[in-house]
Order: sequence, then structure tokens, then C-alpha cells
Amino acid sequence: MTSSQTPPARAVHPRAVLLTIDYTPQTGGQPLLVSSIINSTSDMIDWCVVTAAPGPETPQVVRTNGYLGLARAAWGLRDWLAAADDRLVVSGHVYLGPLAHAVGLATRSAVSTLCYGRELVPARMVQRLALATMRLDHRVVTISSNSERLVHGLGVDPSRTEWVGCELRPQFASATAPRPSGGAGLRLVTITRLAEGYKNLEVTLRAVAVLVADGTVDHYTIVGDGPRMEPLRERVAQLDLDDHVTLTGRLDNDALGLVLAGSDIGLFSSRNSQAEGGFEGFGIAVQELAAAGLPVIVGNAAGASDAVRPDWGTLVDPDNLLDWVDAISALAQDEPERRRRSQSAFDFGQCLDTSITARAYLDALRGGPTPTPIDRRKLMGIF
Repeated sequence: MTSSQTPPARAVHPRAVLLTIDYTPQTGGQPLLVSSIINSTSDMIDWCVVTAAPGPETPQVVRTNGYLGLARAAWGLRDWLAAADDRLVVSGHVYLGPLAHAVGLATRSAVSTLCYGRELVPARMVQRLALATMRLDHRVVTISSNSERLVHGLGVDPSRTEWVGCELRPQFASATAPRPSGGAGLRLVTITRLAEGYKNLEVTLRAVAVLVADGTVDHYTIVGDGPRMEPLRERVAQLDLDDHVTLTGRLDNDALGLVLAGSDIGLFSSRNSQAEGGFEGFGIAVQELAAAGLPVIVGNAAGASDAVRPDWGTLVDPDNLLDWVDAISALAQDEPERRRRSQSAFDFGQCLDTSITARAYLDALRGGPTPTPIDRRKLMGIF
């Protein structure tokens, strides 16, 4: 239902408006999660998505530009939303909280927020004010225990919060079985956005340099794109790894599946960066690597720790080069253990069900059969 359509007298199903900055066809964890929630729960609730992300419009998705465009489009949905007896406004990004509450007040709707990670560490006063509205939310739902702790630190009542793991089935083809190394050096792989320093690829490149020298590692593939691509290429050359490291850029699902099928171990090296105020909200790529049947070595930091399972994942100090070298070497020297972990990872991937996760998020956002509208006086008191 777009804002230009005439609403019916009363709606049969519950209705919800999702306000979000990111949405498909954008790539990354946030648009993947919110679009999965919408697509997997449309049989339970009538959604209208208002987003600033470019892409095709549909009867369910209104595209616009900037904050003012989001505000105008959301405001135009007041009658459509109010036509339902059971209604909800979801802020898909914490900085859209004030707008979500304005629509909630106008329609006497409950307001819930979906939180990820680094946006919970505000850099400016306007961001702090936006975050303050979460204290009046019906529910605040996070994607990791680390994000939930940050939400509690912002003064949100713990009884109103819940974290739901971001466990989504990958779209690439899964591996069919654990692969033996064939006696050659190991093939390592990372999936990451090449945009932020906290992704910490320097440490994995240095570990590869050490392990290539003694034959433990044959090749390292980094899948992803972003502004740090060229500096990483230069670093690869400085470490004399041109023949052992490939930066593929962004790959489609078929090409990514082939890369993962030819790999032995996944690496995910993100850390907490105080300088950038950056960290992982959850680390969907950790579980994508596991779903391809790969043991995964993960930096023990922020939300990435919640993505790991002990039967296929190893947590290490993200900044300790020796820890990375030792963890990779241990799997190289114990092929039965590596293959056992590979099988456990593959089994885990086979059990991933996006629809179950999406419905868990919807249940958490609604927080009961009838969400409670916000109190106008309490909202005004924040400002």
C-alpha cells in the first residue's frame, strides 16, 4: 500500500510501517535482515516499507530520498496505518526513532526499534537525541548480546529489550561435504566489506605471510569491495604475497559459492576500534562461511562472538598475530579435527532457516498480542 492509495474502512490484518535507511537491493547484513523480516512475515502482517535506499518501488515498498523524503512518505501513511486495530511502527535504524515516534503518536501506534551495532555509539548530539527516544519504545530488539548491553547503557529498561541472533540462510550454493586438503597448503577465505579499518585484515595478511613461508597456507582469498581495496593490494605487494592472495571484489552468489567450495578455513578478523567507534553488530559472514562447510576462526570481539558455535568456530584475540598463526596451524596439523569441524559447520548451515529467524524478530518487535501505544507526555519529556 503506497501513500497515494485510499485505505479501506478497517483492516483485517495487523499493519506495520518499517522506516529504514538500508534495504535491498543494497548488500550487507542490515538490508538482508530487514528485507528477510518483511518477506518472511507478510502472511502474518501487512507491511509498508519506507526507505531511502535506491531500487524498484513495489506496492509494499516506498522509495524516497533523504530524511525529509522519509518523513513525508511516512506521514502520508497515517490513514492506512490507523485503519488497523493492531498496528506498529518499526524504526529500522535508531536514528529514525524521532520520526517513528511522530508517526506513532499521530496514529496511536506502538513503536519498536531494531538495533545493530556501531550506531549505538553516537558521535554527535543529534544522534544522542535520536537514541533517547528508545527509552519510550514498546520493544527494542538487537542482533547481538553486545548490542543489547549498549542499549541498556543508554538507559533503556532491560524488560523492554530482546536480542535475536541474525541467523539467515545464505543465498549461495552450499558445499556438499568437507574437503580433504590433499596434502597441499590450506586455502583460506574471508568475506567482508572493504570499507572500515576495524575489519582488521592487516592481521590476517600478516598471519598468511608467516604461514605461506613454511607451506602451511597455499592461498588466501578476500571477497568484498570498498574504498580500502587498493591500500590492501599495496599491502599484499609489500608482504610479497601477490602469488598467494587474491582480492576478488564483489562476487555474485554463484561465483562466491565456487570460491567457498574451494576453500578449507574461513577467517573473520574484525575487532573493536576505539579510534573509529567501529565494531561488528553480529557478523553474518561468520555463519555464511560456516554454512559453506568451513571451520571458522573469528576475532573475539563485539557481536561476532555471538555468531560463533564452538563445534565449528574458534575465537581468538583479534589483535594477537600469534593467536591467528597458532589457530590456523592447529587445524592444518590435525586434519581429522578440521574435517570434523567442517562437517559440523555444514550441518549447522543446513539447519539455518530464514523464515524462523524473521518470525522471531517479528515476535520480539511486537512483544505480545497487542503492542502498547506510546505516551505523548513521556515523549515530550525527553526533549
